[in-house]
Order: sequence, then C-alpha cells, then structure tokens
Amino acid sequence: MDFVRTTRRLRKLFADANHYSSAGPQHPERPGLQESEYILMEEADGTPLHEVRDGQMIHDKLKIVDDVVAFEKKLLSISFTRYGNLYYATDAFPGCEKAELAGDALQSQKDEIERRFVIGPVIDAPFWNYGRGGMEIDRGPCEDTSSEN
Repeated sequence: MDFVRTTRRLRKLFADANHYSSAGPQHPERPGLQESEYILMEEADGTPLHEVRDGQMIHDKLKIVDDVVAFEKKLLSISFTRYGNLYYATDAFPGCEKAELAGDALQSQKDEIERRFVIGPVIDAPFWNYGRGGMEIDRGPCEDTSSEN
C-alpha cells in the first residue's frame, strides 16, 4: 500500500500501516519458535461495504465493481524493468536491485521509487511449494518477461 501511495496515478485514501514486521525472526526467549510477520493498520474511513451492500440497488453494486476494476487496471499498468517481488530499500538484502519503473512516469516519481524500493526474489508459492524450495533455481530479480536477451 505504501508503494501505491507513492504512485501518483494511484493515490487514493488508504489506511496507514502503523507498524509492520516483514522478517519473522526467531523468538528471543524460546529458540526454535519463529515470530510471525504482521501488519498493524489504522481503521479506514467510511462505512464497511458489508454493512450497506444488502440494501444497495444493482446499479450501485455494479458501480463498486467498476471502481475496483478501474483501480486494478491502473495498478496493472505499472511495470518495472525487472521481475521479482517489491521490498523496501531499507530491508534490502544481497541480490536485490533498484526498483526502476518502465514506461511513462514523472522523473520525480521514478526517483522516489528507486530511492525507497528494490526488487528481490519472487516469493510466490509456485516457486517454493512441492519441493521447489530446496532447488537451486533463479527466483529473481530477473529481466522482465517482455525484455529481449
């Protein structure tokens, strides 16, 4: 969500993440017990959809779907020069690379994204499940699938 807030064409009102832990460290007092990753967020403004949807007319429900689809189209219109997962630059580890936007964007926006974010390995389940976690394969970051070698 922080990345989405950084992107001018997607700037909307989002609840702020008050605190997060992306690294599940070992519990300091109980070796072998892994702490959990988490995000603590403030409550978003407005009325929860589940409280009003039953009383809505079909055209109002379709408007919500149209708004969600329009937002997803904007989100999917953003592309990077590398394939992988997005990480904060402050959480970068060996192998991460600058998060460079591909395509049209304001230079100030590109600079801010490069300063604040990096691209690292893919963490999607298909890259890790069914014994793949132990395989020596390249999980990125790698060239975008539309790039030529």
